[in-house]
Amino acid sequence: MRIWISIVSILISANGFGQEATREWMDSTGKHKVVGTLDRVEDEFVHLRTSDGRQVKIPLSRLSKADQEFLANQENPFQEVSPFDASVPEAETDRNKSTKKGETPRSKSDEKESDPWAQPKVIEWSSVNLLDRENVNEWNFSGSLPTKLLFETRTALLSKKLNFHEDIRRLEINPMAQRAVVGYTVSFTVPRPLSRLALVDLVRGKTVHTPPVEADMCPLCLLNDGSTALMFGTGRDGNETGEQIQLWKIGSTQVHRSSTWRPFVAERENTRFGRNSEGALREAIAIDGNNVLLVANNGLITYLDILKRKPLWYAKLGSDCSVDASVDRNWLAIMDGSILLLVNPKTGKAVGRSQIPNAGHTPWPAVRWSPSGRKIVVAFGNQIRLMDVATGKWEKEITVYGYPIAAARGFSYPHDDYVLLDNSVLYHLPTQIQVCEYKGATQLKSIADVCFVSSQEGDSGFVAPFRLPHPVADKVLDQAINNPSTFLIYPGVGVSVSANDAGEHAKSVTEALEKAAIEAGFQIDPSSSIVIDGAVTGPTQKAVSYIAAGAYIANEYQSTIKIVWKGKAVWSTVGTNIPGMIMTEGGKTIQQTLDELGTKPNLAVFNRVQFPKMLQRPSESSGRNMHGQSMGNSLMTSKFSGQGIVDGN
Repeated sequence: MRIWISIVSILISANGFGQEATREWMDSTGKHKVVGTLDRVEDEFVHLRTSDGRQVKIPLSRLSKADQEFLANQENPFQEVSPFDASVPEAETDRNKSTKKGETPRSKSDEKESDPWAQPKVIEWSSVNLLDRENVNEWNFSGSLPTKLLFETRTALLSKKLNFHEDIRRLEINPMAQRAVVGYTVSFTVPRPLSRLALVDLVRGKTVHTPPVEADMCPLCLLNDGSTALMFGTGRDGNETGEQIQLWKIGSTQVHRSSTWRPFVAERENTRFGRNSEGALREAIAIDGNNVLLVANNGLITYLDILKRKPLWYAKLGSDCSVDASVDRNWLAIMDGSILLLVNPKTGKAVGRSQIPNAGHTPWPAVRWSPSGRKIVVAFGNQIRLMDVATGKWEKEITVYGYPIAAARGFSYPHDDYVLLDNSVLYHLPTQIQVCEYKGATQLKSIADVCFVSSQEGDSGFVAPFRLPHPVADKVLDQAINNPSTFLIYPGVGVSVSANDAGEHAKSVTEALEKAAIEAGFQIDPSSSIVIDGAVTGPTQKAVSYIAAGAYIANEYQSTIKIVWKGKAVWSTVGTNIPGMIMTEGGKTIQQTLDELGTKPNLAVFNRVQFPKMLQRPSESSGRNMHGQSMGNSLMTSKFSGQGIVDGN
């Protein structure tokens, strides 16, 4: 008897909603046993996943009779979508007519499912353990990280849109489950918003599409069972809003929805545009089993068992925060303003802490692990900082010119030497060259060394894996590096030095900048149109605070260095006399130490500056036009497609 079960089989426990079928498996002799969950049945072999992440396999014929009967009863929801069979079940437009105002719409089949959130629950956060970060003042990382995904990926096709106005709203990847979920919503030309999901088997390249339900929701993440999506509201005016979440169990013909839960009930309601901005969710990361990290817009984060709604720890970060998990989900990099934390999510303890250099205000932040796990990059505004994970040392400070804000609309780290700005422009970190602008991605998520792209055009769509840079982009970069006209700054270029805005410090600033320019390989030429400009401004009073030490007033000086060409800054860095971490000595208080530091600027900024060896020549038309289209400085353009990358688009 041949039994075929998809790698993404839907396994529903008789005792709970969304539980994986973890069970004891036994061979036909009864001598050998293993506890694990079903991964797939392929080529007459049964593949199992143990609780510690190991994968084992056994011939189907050598399993016990009870296990073979168990497999025969499992549901296989996956049906391959082809360009000739891309149908989607009709929307259930009248299923919720009898729903009372404020209730979550539920079908009869929903009511038969066990609902883990059937009872309301408000978490008493004062009784939950705080993230342990108080006594960590240095970077301390030991261990190794995987350098790539542990499975091969394939392109999966998506069904056609329900109507012209429907589009992909969100793509979420779960590398542990080897699956992805795509969220669709349409809210125009329909009585109420309709949302649906596509569950993607990344290994086999197959999808199952749910019928639409009356909801305005998108997936935050896919749980590790591979078939339950954690959803959050994206609507207003009576629809689901950002602080409301649900669990959607994806079946072969329908979605089973849990009740609605608001994990972050604000102490005070702060509604803007119909949304509770205090408790609105930003992202979620499935970590281990049913444990998920939730991140709210206001900086609240919690690590909790999502089915039981039981928090294991939580933290209150600033609103300028960002979180990223290593590909094996064993480590979190947390950016909290100008502080970077290394956190073990399972213990709720920070083991590393580092001040991001010359950060100041950190708007629209993003933190990302490199594919190798050896580096962490943070981006904010148009700034990029690069850290060596093993040593905790910051290797590079970059200001991105000629392109809009680095992290506001999307930021990925697909290769140790490259980042994606706006999830579209491939930026080479060593040379700061914008190599290629990739078009055609509706949504993009970078996991390890793979960029997963979802796209929907007309009646066709896809989720496809790409590795960047692609070979043609590599070749174009090599050609550009060997072409001097590509660069404004390069070894041997002539530069002039100015310190007119450094006041009484002009002489020492000029000497320091000339020395740094020569060390970078530049020639000092007073007639050059490329100007290195040093300035000192201040003092201005500024409120500063330190963890567990309160707030203080300090006199701040800023030391700024710019490379100016044709009246525009093409590179800059800034430092301050007020440190991010402070140490007192000689019995002085923190305020006394700050008063002493506030008497003079930090001139060491000029002595330790390192200029880029090479800097791409800015385009006269860089930026975006009135239609939002890129007018960047990339060497080439390409397009993502279901057949691969197409150059010259």
